[in-house]
Amino acid sequence: MTFEIKIYGGISDYQSENTFTLKDLQRRLEEYNGEPDVLVRIKTDGGYVDEGFAIYGELRRFAKEKNIKITTRADGFVASIGTVIFLAGDKRILNPYILPFIHEAYSPMGEDSEFVNESLAKFYTEHTLMSEQQARELMQQETYIPLDQALDMKFGTEVDEVYKPEFLNKIMHKMEEKNNKETWLKKRFNAFTKAFKANNKIEFDASNNELLFSEVQESEEVKIGDTASYNGEPAKGEVTMSDGTIYVFENGALKEIKKNSAEPEPKDPPIETDPKDTKIQELEKQLNKEKEEKEILIKDLQKFKNEAERSTKILNKFTELESSMADEQAKKDKYEGGSINYLEKLKNLNI
Repeated sequence: MTFEIKIYGGISDYQSENTFTLKDLQRRLEEYNGEPDVLVRIKTDGGYVDEGFAIYGELRRFAKEKNIKITTRADGFVASIGTVIFLAGDKRILNPYILPFIHEAYSPMGEDSEFVNESLAKFYTEHTLMSEQQARELMQQETYIPLDQALDMKFGTEVDEVYKPEFLNKIMHKMEEKNNKETWLKKRFNAFTKAFKANNKIEFDASNNELLFSEVQESEEVKIGDTASYNGEPAKGEVTMSDGTIYVFENGALKEIKKNSAEPEPKDPPIETDPKDTKIQELEKQLNKEKEEKEILIKDLQKFKNEAERSTKILNKFTELESSMADEQAKKDKYEGGSINYLEKLKNLNI
């Protein structure tokens, strides 16, 4: 029997659906009933450093009190302070598809985190084969630790093996047997074909396809009336050979041989170029390139001018609107001021 503990979600000191706290761990440990194996399954992006160290300490104290070994397993992503909890295991099983991730501590309140980084580096040094300098470098570089490196530095002790269901194993075994049988038959067929072809005339066409003359010996010349197969079927029509010769077949039988009599077309002699002409061509290319760049700059400048004019018009409208609002406010203040004076005069009247 194995006693399992799932540490899924962010490491925090407040409880919610998506967090895991020290109190969550303590409640789960109260349910322990003497099982010989304890498996801690971890999937966390990290969280509060102090809570993570507290969870680590609780697991190690529990292992000591119960005199048991703890196995930690990366069920998913194990990052940040989650790696500290992962290192609480006597046996630490890495995930074959998701790498552990370590980095320097980050304080959202802007507090100095150097002390925390030193503590983390020292912790990694004490629990792995990393030196403190290596730990600090990996943390500074925000590193996903490759599996082989994680095993070498004893960050993990083994990699999880995901076993296939039994029925799938049987299917795979049957498929393997079938493939082996097909491979054996194919080998026998290839050996037979090779032996058959060994003494027969084989020529290759312009596309490097085989033209097999089964009744012609390798040492003999091909002649009219010989039969041949092409791509496994009786040769037919015209077949252009690698040397340009054309064989004409009818129902597998060679009816005509057209020798390649075409002479290669003479090549034009290379034209000697005057170095001055070459220099002129280079200068013309450079001039054309500069012209294109100039046109682009002119277009950009015009675009900028248009935007500037548009912005100026909008600014003027805002200025007019602001002035108009100021006039309206002045009229309002004057009106309200006059009304207040009139009311005060009414109050002072003795009627």
